[in-house]
Parts: sequence; C-alpha cells; structure tokens
Amino acid sequence: MNYSNDFINRHIGVNTKNAKEMLDYLGFNEISELIKQTIPQNIRLEKDLSLPNGLSEPRYLELIKNLG
Repeated sequence: MNYSNDFINRHIGVNTKNAKEMLDYLGFNEISELIKQTIPQNIRLEKDLSLPNGLSEPRYLELIKNLG
C-alpha cells in the first residue's frame, strides 16, 4: 500500500475536471461564484487560516500509535 498516494486520492478535494463538471452542472463558471451564492457573507473569512504544516499519513499514524 502506498500510503502517501492512497491518502491523497481519498482526501484531497476534487481535481480540475471534476470541479468543472460540478460547476457546469450547478450553472457556475468559477468556485468563487458558487461560494458567493452559498456561503453567507457574515460567516466567510476574508483571510487565510493560520494552520501548522500538515503531516503525511504515515507520520500521523506513527504519532497516533505512540499516543495510544
């Protein structure tokens, strides 16, 4: 099992082709248009989140195993 690729394929959003198909189906040209129509302005963030760097799946599995 290739943990890195397997994890990415399961958990990293849609690809460009899938996003275009979704937007076409919903009648939007861009993700930003979809967001403007579906997420109320008063709860949208106007800046990027300040998050720590992510972990690879193998590193996370090692960490959680050690915590257990």
